[in-house]
Amino acid sequence: DSAVNEPYHDYIRKAYATKFLSSTEIRDVNELEARVAFSNAHHASVYVAMHVNAGGPNIRGLTVYYCPAHRFSSSNRKLASLLDGTILAQLRHAGYRAPNWGVATDVALVTHQAYADYPYFLQIGPADKRDGLVENKAVSALGETLFLSNYKENRLLHASKVVTAIATGYARGVESYLHSRK
Repeated sequence: DSAVNEPYHDYIRKAYATKFLSSTEIRDVNELEARVAFSNAHHASVYVAMHVNAGGPNIRGLTVYYCPAHRFSSSNRKLASLLDGTILAQLRHAGYRAPNWGVATDVALVTHQAYADYPYFLQIGPADKRDGLVENKAVSALGETLFLSNYKENRLLHASKVVTAIATGYARGVESYLHSRK
């Protein structure tokens, strides 16, 4: 969502040199693969996919995913864990105690990517020659921050205090990860 991406973009640019912001609308799987190709072409060291979730009207909370089948699995898990903690802390600081679903693995371990019900994981996984998928060469994670399908969280996602908290959480998580590598 561009409301979340823009504050993140501003924050991370001030903290680090370059941050590329991709499209806010995903129309098909080819677009996801194009994002990975763009990241690879620019030699990104970290790739974070920022999403908001959807589901039933009573589901709320935060989940950050990583791909354990990726060659950077331990680094991916570390990044996901840091993002989970910093986003959750910032949401609490903003006054919202979001349920935390924690760090989870992607669906590629359960089913072949071509049959996965959640193709966004194509962004953070390894190459799959069967499907012609391109490997993401950066340490990567995918955050699902709050649920559009939940009335309360949908309203919160339109509140500048909460959007800023989410953006700051993402930025601080990336910042923590990059500092941990030094």
